[in-house]
Amino acid sequence: MNTSPTTSLSAAAHDLADRATSGIDRAREASDNVRRQLSEVGERTTDYVQQEPVKALLLAAAAGAAGGLLVGWLARSRTAR
Repeated sequence: MNTSPTTSLSAAAHDLADRATSGIDRAREASDNVRRQLSEVGERTTDYVQQEPVKALLLAAAAGAAGGLLVGWLARSRTAR
């Protein structure tokens, strides 16, 4: 089979375009899945906060305190160097 360089280049460009389109489609699917999952998590969180406001507040306060302690610990570790 004797193909010209132009034909080979055209076939390679077509293959590359197909792969790019396929990659874009997969990325779009993944993005849609993540967006749907985040929406579901947001809905569940809202439901939990409405059903258990005191527990939600205590959990948020505990998470904030833990985050503050972690940031403080990291800041001290860097200044000690």
